[in-house]
Amino acid sequence: ISSMPFLIGDAYLILGFLLTTSLMIIRKKKMDYGIIGYSLVYLLLIIGHVIFYEAFNLFMTIAFFLRIAYAYFTVKLLGSKIAEVYLRPMFFFAIASIVVWAILVVYPPSWKILRFQIAPALYGLNLYQDYYHIFIFTMNIGDGVLPRNPGAFWEPGGFGVFLNLALILNLIQSKQITDRRSLIFIITVLTTQSTGSYVVLALIFMFYFYFIKRSLASLIVTPLLAVTMIFAYETLPFMKEKFEKRGDQVDLGDTRFQARTRLVAAIEDWKTFKESPLIGEGRFVRIEEVERVGKQLARRSNGTSQYFAVFGLIGVVVYFGTMARSMKKFCVSHGIGPIAAVFSVVVI
Repeated sequence: ISSMPFLIGDAYLILGFLLTTSLMIIRKKKMDYGIIGYSLVYLLLIIGHVIFYEAFNLFMTIAFFLRIAYAYFTVKLLGSKIAEVYLRPMFFFAIASIVVWAILVVYPPSWKILRFQIAPALYGLNLYQDYYHIFIFTMNIGDGVLPRNPGAFWEPGGFGVFLNLALILNLIQSKQITDRRSLIFIITVLTTQSTGSYVVLALIFMFYFYFIKRSLASLIVTPLLAVTMIFAYETLPFMKEKFEKRGDQVDLGDTRFQARTRLVAAIEDWKTFKESPLIGEGRFVRIEEVERVGKQLARRSNGTSQYFAVFGLIGVVVYFGTMARSMKKFCVSHGIGPIAAVFSVVVI
């Protein structure tokens, strides 16, 4: 499953759902009222989408609730072990990726050996055939001076998302930013050369010093981080040049038929949200949009802004409110104040 986008493909989803459902029955686990209420809210939102937009897709609806159940059953079965079960494989993938990335940096010709000799031999084993990879490393390293580190994920930015999440969980558990895991996660995030991941990493540093460390260092961390981010923006080509290039390409007056960069996608999501702020437009309208304008123009690449567009304020409040409640329990169980949970959700 190397280089496979997270939870893509119904086969993997169904298999995971059936496995966790079987374990729930065998272990005689009971459903919580919270997840029932959570699911009912989204069922009502979907009914609203069908009524107001006259569009519906049965299989997409089933898959949506299967994902909720699969995630809930997994957490229910693992309990307090859930963070550690996530951290261990991420730590392995981080170390493995750094080793490969370091080889590519020290000996650039190794890229041709990996990409054109080893990776093609493994391609037939791919469960999701998109990128070439060597299981622990995907051949999607960009074209900059230094290779980008995608790890076993589909692209460096995607790898950065899961690394930063691992870093947050590890900081809450260990309360140390200099322990082995935290340092490996931080170093690996830096090797992704992902603009978004760098911004989130800066927020995570603030999270640590303000809510975990809570020392005098907190007073200087914000201006220090601000100076560091400004310096990085001005000196790193994949930050300043990328922002300016994407900005120049966008015509703010009409974004309907422009390439779906994250900025354009966010603008389109905002337009959709304003049309239906309470319940959003749902997921079914997008199918018709794909048929009408094509997959590329219908694509939306911002998870957060897309959530506002699809499920409106009601769905957003329930989703992020539930996340904040879960993070509050996790923080409190490790001796960290509940206010930290709100900031952690902002970071996530």
